[in-house]
Amino acid sequence: MPQPYPQNSNSPEGLVSKSEANYRPAESPLQTCEKCANFSGTTGCSRVEGRITPSDVCDLYVEDMNAGFDPMSML
Repeated sequence: MPQPYPQNSNSPEGLVSKSEANYRPAESPLQTCEKCANFSGTTGCSRVEGRITPSDVCDLYVEDMNAGFDPMSML
């Protein structure tokens, strides 16, 4: 379940700034934006404004339980 986060009154989408989210280079390749449930597309995030680098991370990281899952492997 995503954690509560501050709303950015300057953002019409209610997104927070990178600074508010403590967006930074990831310390571990196991916890990065591309593995986060909030990551969308190739450079987007549903909670942080701006262009997102898949190999970075922030304090709003939520593990995507479906990341890397291949449904064909169940056959």
